[in-house]
Amino acid sequence: MVLGALGLLSEAFPSCSPQVLAQNILDTAVSIGPARNFGHGRLDLVAAFEMSAKSCDLPVPGAALQQVRKS
Repeated sequence: MVLGALGLLSEAFPSCSPQVLAQNILDTAVSIGPARNFGHGRLDLVAAFEMSAKSCDLPVPGAALQQVRKS
């Protein structure tokens, strides 16, 4: 699932490095319990999109973000 999210972010923000995008995914994960049981938590792709736009100094791709919010 995280690899799919990284693929979506890479397509939306091609000028960002995969390392930055992966870190954004980890930084925006929502804790759902102890890390030893649940890792970094639940993926928040909308927050990762928004953080990636800020960290890569790009506007959030509107159409891509709308697709993520629908799912």
